[in-house]
Amino acid sequence: MRLISPEWFGAMPLLGVSWISIAASTLSGVLTVWLAARSPAKRAAKVSPLTAVSGNAGQTVLFRKAANVSLFKIETALGVHHAKARKRNYILITGAFAVCIVLFLTFTCLVDFMKHAFTPPEWTPELSIVSETNTCSIDHELFAQVSQNELVKKAYFFIL
Repeated sequence: MRLISPEWFGAMPLLGVSWISIAASTLSGVLTVWLAARSPAKRAAKVSPLTAVSGNAGQTVLFRKAANVSLFKIETALGVHHAKARKRNYILITGAFAVCIVLFLTFTCLVDFMKHAFTPPEWTPELSIVSETNTCSIDHELFAQVSQNELVKKAYFFIL
């Protein structure tokens, strides 16, 4: 940000390490993983080891056909097979992918937009005076007053 707009972000340090943010992100990451792993571990502890490994604990809907392992590895095929078994799982997975794609595209476009927003082209005027009806009907006297002001470097009057 300092390179893009030194006027706005000149006081920002080039490289800074915030120990508080590192500790907070580590704590939140560990807590999230611990909570996410707790529920499947509890369910797996209540069933036999074979059922826990196969992932079919609590499966009420019987599968009509086996997972297609000819196209994918067994882990991928079983994951897709179990995801499609319940409509809710399928919707959640599809929604998660959609959110990831939207966020990726948003941030990709946002970075380019912000680059142009912080450093506009040099020919972009800092101030534009336009008539209310957008008909180029501004008085010549106003142009003369603005161009005679000592703070104004350049003034242009366009006639269409």
